[in-house]
Amino acid sequence: MSHPVWLIAAREFRTYAATTSFWVALALGPLLMGGALLLTSGPPKAPASASLTLVAEDRGARAVFSDNFPLSEAARREVVAAIARDGRLSGPVTVSAPAKATFDAAAVSRFALVMMLWLTLVGSLGMLLQAVVRERANRALESLLAAARPIDIVLGKLAGVGAVSALVLVAWVGSAAGLGAVASEAGGAISGLLR
Repeated sequence: MSHPVWLIAAREFRTYAATTSFWVALALGPLLMGGALLLTSGPPKAPASASLTLVAEDRGARAVFSDNFPLSEAARREVVAAIARDGRLSGPVTVSAPAKATFDAAAVSRFALVMMLWLTLVGSLGMLLQAVVRERANRALESLLAAARPIDIVLGKLAGVGAVSALVLVAWVGSAAGLGAVASEAGGAISGLLR
């Protein structure tokens, strides 16, 4: 005969695995990640770097700003005036400002992992509490206490609910890893996130 902890754990796992909400939760993560990958597939649009070219002239300097240079018109005029006052410009000089990143894939992926872990933890605690309440409402707790020690009941329920939660988490993280491997050639923000 098996130990009561494993019998209770198997019973809890079967109870939750038989529900529709378990299968919805199991499929939700991979479906959302796949849908996001399909919606954002395509070549990534790299922002162009901004540049300022300074050319020496007889009366000072002339500045040629790119369209996406991150200064207002007034600030651009002040830059040109300061360079003209300095007067030490001997030839053309180009100054490039790096393009600002609009999407930090590493930060978003860390946030997504934390959210997956948080959802799993909150869901597991809810399922664990629901398992104990269900036993009490069905009046099965008294007969269960007659067959097993209280610590065996708690450990069995914890192991069963933990196995359900671990299976959901492995499906979510595994689908992210699998889609990241597939999407590495596709480009785009979501493929960067999954990588």
